[in-house]
Amino acid sequence: MIKLRKARRSELKKFHQMEQQSHVGDFLDPHSVELHQSRFADSKTVYLSIETEKKVLAGYIVLVEHSASNSLEFARVLIDQSYRGIGQQAMKLMEEYGVREFGVNRIWLDVYENNARGMHVYEKMGYRRFNQKKTGERILYFYEKIFD
Repeated sequence: MIKLRKARRSELKKFHQMEQQSHVGDFLDPHSVELHQSRFADSKTVYLSIETEKKVLAGYIVLVEHSASNSLEFARVLIDQSYRGIGQQAMKLMEEYGVREFGVNRIWLDVYENNARGMHVYEKMGYRRFNQKKTGERILYFYEKIFD
Protein backbone atom coordinates (compact mmCIF):
# COMPACT_ATOMS: atom_id res chain seq x y z
CA MET A 1 0.00 0.00 0.00
CA ILE A 2 1.28 3.44 -0.89
CA LYS A 3 0.12 7.00 -0.37
CA LEU A 4 0.82 10.38 -1.91
CA ARG A 5 1.67 13.48 0.07
CA LYS A 6 3.03 16.89 -0.80
CA ALA A 7 6.78 16.63 -1.20
CA ARG A 8 9.22 18.46 1.03
CA ARG A 9 11.88 20.74 -0.40
CA SER A 10 14.47 18.63 1.45
CA GLU A 11 13.53 15.63 -0.75
CA LEU A 12 14.53 17.26 -4.04
CA LYS A 13 18.12 15.96 -3.85
CA LYS A 14 16.75 12.44 -3.40
CA PHE A 15 14.50 12.90 -6.45
CA HIS A 16 17.55 13.96 -8.45
CA GLN A 17 19.43 10.87 -7.21
CA MET A 18 16.55 8.62 -8.28
CA GLU A 19 16.83 10.08 -11.79
CA GLN A 20 20.39 8.71 -12.01
CA GLN A 21 19.25 5.08 -11.61
CA SER A 22 19.85 2.76 -14.54
CA HIS A 23 16.18 1.89 -15.12
CA VAL A 24 15.41 5.53 -15.97
CA GLY A 25 17.39 5.20 -19.20
CA ASP A 26 16.12 7.16 -22.17
CA PHE A 27 12.63 7.63 -20.76
CA LEU A 28 13.22 10.67 -18.58
CA ASP A 29 15.47 13.67 -18.99
CA PRO A 30 17.21 14.14 -15.62
CA HIS A 31 16.79 17.51 -13.92
CA SER A 32 19.45 19.26 -11.90
CA VAL A 33 18.72 19.88 -8.23
CA GLU A 34 18.53 23.58 -9.10
CA LEU A 35 15.86 22.97 -11.75
CA HIS A 36 13.86 20.88 -9.27
CA GLN A 37 14.16 23.73 -6.75
CA SER A 38 12.97 26.28 -9.30
CA ARG A 39 9.99 24.18 -10.33
CA PHE A 40 9.18 23.32 -6.73
CA ALA A 41 8.88 27.08 -6.03
CA ASP A 42 6.44 27.62 -8.93
CA SER A 43 2.90 28.08 -7.60
CA LYS A 44 1.40 26.12 -10.53
CA THR A 45 3.64 23.10 -9.93
CA VAL A 46 3.01 20.44 -7.29
CA TYR A 47 5.53 17.81 -6.26
CA LEU A 48 4.04 14.72 -4.64
CA SER A 49 6.07 12.13 -2.80
CA ILE A 50 5.11 8.48 -3.16
CA GLU A 51 5.47 6.87 0.23
CA THR A 52 5.21 3.25 1.35
CA GLU A 53 3.17 2.20 4.37
CA LYS A 54 6.46 2.20 6.30
CA LYS A 55 6.92 5.87 5.33
CA VAL A 56 9.79 5.12 2.93
CA LEU A 57 10.15 7.44 -0.06
CA ALA A 58 9.45 5.25 -3.10
CA GLY A 59 9.22 7.86 -5.84
CA TYR A 60 7.70 11.16 -6.84
CA ILE A 61 5.21 12.80 -9.18
CA VAL A 62 5.21 16.31 -10.63
CA LEU A 63 1.94 17.96 -11.65
CA VAL A 64 1.45 21.32 -13.37
CA GLU A 65 -1.87 23.11 -13.16
CA HIS A 66 -3.30 24.64 -16.33
CA SER A 67 -6.31 26.45 -14.91
CA ALA A 68 -7.31 28.13 -18.19
CA SER A 69 -8.07 24.72 -19.69
CA ASN A 70 -9.19 23.11 -16.40
CA SER A 71 -6.48 20.50 -16.90
CA LEU A 72 -3.51 19.09 -15.10
CA GLU A 73 -0.24 18.11 -16.73
CA PHE A 74 1.15 14.86 -15.37
CA ALA A 75 4.66 16.16 -15.98
CA ARG A 76 6.78 13.49 -14.32
CA VAL A 77 6.65 10.24 -12.42
CA LEU A 78 9.61 8.29 -11.18
CA ILE A 79 9.57 5.17 -9.06
CA ASP A 80 12.74 4.19 -7.21
CA GLN A 81 14.14 0.96 -8.66
CA SER A 82 13.59 -0.80 -5.31
CA TYR A 83 9.84 -0.17 -5.58
CA ARG A 84 9.10 -0.81 -9.24
CA GLY A 85 5.63 -2.19 -9.77
CA ILE A 86 3.71 0.50 -7.90
CA GLY A 87 3.36 2.91 -10.83
CA GLN A 88 -0.26 2.15 -11.70
CA GLN A 89 -1.32 2.48 -8.08
CA ALA A 90 0.55 5.80 -7.85
CA MET A 91 -1.16 7.02 -11.05
CA LYS A 92 -4.59 6.12 -9.69
CA LEU A 93 -3.87 8.08 -6.51
CA MET A 94 -2.54 11.00 -8.60
CA GLU A 95 -5.75 11.09 -10.65
CA GLU A 96 -7.88 11.10 -7.49
CA TYR A 97 -5.69 13.88 -6.07
CA GLY A 98 -5.93 15.95 -9.26
CA VAL A 99 -9.72 15.75 -9.46
CA ARG A 100 -10.17 16.35 -5.71
CA GLU A 101 -7.59 19.11 -5.16
CA PHE A 102 -7.76 20.95 -8.51
CA GLY A 103 -11.23 20.04 -9.75
CA VAL A 104 -9.82 19.25 -13.19
CA ASN A 105 -11.69 17.28 -15.79
CA ARG A 106 -8.61 16.42 -17.86
CA ILE A 107 -5.13 15.11 -17.12
CA TRP A 108 -2.56 14.97 -19.88
CA LEU A 109 1.03 13.80 -20.27
CA ASP A 110 3.73 13.31 -22.83
CA VAL A 111 5.93 10.29 -23.42
CA TYR A 112 8.83 9.55 -25.75
CA GLU A 113 8.19 7.08 -28.58
CA ASN A 114 10.71 4.57 -27.21
CA ASN A 115 8.85 4.19 -23.90
CA ALA A 116 6.59 1.31 -24.98
CA ARG A 117 6.08 0.18 -21.40
CA GLY A 118 4.92 3.64 -20.34
CA MET A 119 2.53 3.94 -23.28
CA HIS A 120 1.10 0.51 -22.51
CA VAL A 121 0.45 1.52 -18.89
CA TYR A 122 -1.07 4.88 -19.86
CA GLU A 123 -3.40 3.23 -22.38
CA LYS A 124 -4.32 0.54 -19.85
CA MET A 125 -5.19 3.33 -17.39
CA GLY A 126 -7.56 4.94 -19.92
CA TYR A 127 -5.32 7.58 -21.50
CA ARG A 128 -5.70 8.16 -25.25
CA ARG A 129 -3.16 9.62 -27.63
CA PHE A 130 -4.25 12.98 -29.01
CA ASN A 131 -1.14 14.47 -30.59
CA GLN A 132 2.53 14.01 -31.36
CA LYS A 133 5.52 16.15 -32.26
CA LYS A 134 9.09 15.60 -33.28
CA THR A 135 11.66 16.85 -30.77
CA GLY A 136 15.13 16.54 -32.24
CA GLU A 137 15.53 12.93 -33.30
CA ARG A 138 12.68 11.64 -31.15
CA ILE A 139 8.91 11.71 -31.30
CA LEU A 140 6.93 12.85 -28.30
CA TYR A 141 3.40 11.46 -27.94
CA PHE A 142 0.71 13.31 -25.99
CA TYR A 143 -1.94 11.41 -24.05
CA GLU A 144 -5.01 12.58 -22.16
CA LYS A 145 -7.70 11.25 -19.90
CA ILE A 146 -11.04 13.01 -19.49
CA PHE A 147 -12.90 12.87 -16.18
CA ASP A 148 -16.64 13.54 -16.06
